[in-house]
Amino acid sequence: CNPLSYQLIINKLVCIRLIVATWVAGFLFAIVTVSFTMTVPICGHYKIDHIVCEAARVLSLACEDIRIAKAGIFVSGLMVLVSPLLLIIFTYFRIICTILRMQIAASRQKAFSTCGSHLTVVTLFYGTTIAIYMSPRSMISRQMKRLLSSMLGTPMLNPYIG
Repeated sequence: CNPLSYQLIINKLVCIRLIVATWVAGFLFAIVTVSFTMTVPICGHYKIDHIVCEAARVLSLACEDIRIAKAGIFVSGLMVLVSPLLLIIFTYFRIICTILRMQIAASRQKAFSTCGSHLTVVTLFYGTTIAIYMSPRSMISRQMKRLLSSMLGTPMLNPYIG
């Protein structure tokens, strides 16, 4: 919202804090996921019916009740997914309010076009992630989830979005 103050606001200390917070959150999420996944005994076949070997798919191979493990992974995943999304939504709300206060229509147009490509990438990433991991089983088929998980590589779409 204050582009001329960017270098004052985002200094080296702020960048270091953001990096550390990201690493700590990722590490904690990994510990929760691995601890829930590795404590469940696996029996039967060892074939995962998915493109990616992730915790929820490994848990599907378990031979005992996994409701607590799935709930723990779901809650930690929700926090990892929703926290950045809420921050992005809040930030874009402030940016849009600032853009709408601009007097010159050409400036507004340029600002919206600059934000548009980022919003497209955010929508693709979070939309597919939420559809895969947060939707009920009956809502999306296995084949559709496989297709969506292969689309999480939004960087390959950058040439078309930008």
